[in-house]
Amino acid sequence: MKAILEFDHFEDTEECFGEFFTRYDSKKGAVGYIGASRITGGNGSNVIDTTRLKHWECYPYYLFVHNISIAGKLMLTAKLKTDITTGWRKFNKYVNNLLGDPALDILAEGYEVTHNVTADCNSLISKPIYIRNGATLTINCDFYCEPNAAIIIEPRGKLIVNGGTLTSACPDQMWQGITVIGDPTVFNAAAQSKVEVINGGRIENAVCAIHSVDGGSILTSNAFFENNLTAIQIDPVTSIQSSTNNYYNTEFKINDNFLGNPLDFEAHIKLTGSKSVTLYGCTLRNDATLKNPSGNNGIVAFNSPLRITNYELRDIKIPIQLSRAIR
Repeated sequence: MKAILEFDHFEDTEECFGEFFTRYDSKKGAVGYIGASRITGGNGSNVIDTTRLKHWECYPYYLFVHNISIAGKLMLTAKLKTDITTGWRKFNKYVNNLLGDPALDILAEGYEVTHNVTADCNSLISKPIYIRNGATLTINCDFYCEPNAAIIIEPRGKLIVNGGTLTSACPDQMWQGITVIGDPTVFNAAAQSKVEVINGGRIENAVCAIHSVDGGSILTSNAFFENNLTAIQIDPVTSIQSSTNNYYNTEFKINDNFLGNPLDFEAHIKLTGSKSVTLYGCTLRNDATLKNPSGNNGIVAFNSPLRITNYELRDIKIPIQLSRAIR
């Protein structure tokens, strides 16, 4: 294996550099740092000799050759495998350590939320975000999402879009949207995964803004859905499963800023075999100049209990299309 490693020298007698690097600002910094606390250095450019690995060479070698990408395991492997035949190398074995999250997957695809996190600075999202069991991600800012970006809420996870905006980063491509995955073995709606869009929260330019699978719950209040190919899609749940889907004072619309052909728009809300869905004080509108005369729907519901109160429709060809649904 041949690789060129560049090193520099850092010395600080007042503060641990690793702690400063990971904690100096709640909105910046790094999740993890592997290095020396106060003094570190190297001897310029090196070609890796795999028969006698120096400590700092162990990291790229075991990361890229042996695919050891969990930060804590990578650090311990480097300590155990380093050549300590000289005093300087032995010094490096003990001086370099990990500060931060030992479970960090350095080569992970996407982003992982494993505990309660609040995002309050605008961000560019290029990969999927996974919200794990028991974790909550609260978005108070704007997320600019590239075409492969998505948010996947796993069973018992939660997403709150509290006045923030999720929109596309590319001027001509939609992003994937949010998928909230329930647990078909859980019959208590309060224990299901959930997404809330509240206090002026906005979701724009998504293939499907929110897709509920296996009973994932959705709540919107004073929210906005704009120029999504589909705003809400709810898949079937089991007959004994409970799920909550309530929409209050929420606006669903498309206009001439729709990314793509407005004729491809079918409906703001699609329901199939869902549990009770309630809309109160909601607006469904199509302000696009081009309208599909046969597929311009506000709501399409199949075998789904649906309660609509105080709603407003604007330029919707077929406001509500029901098939074995209760209105």
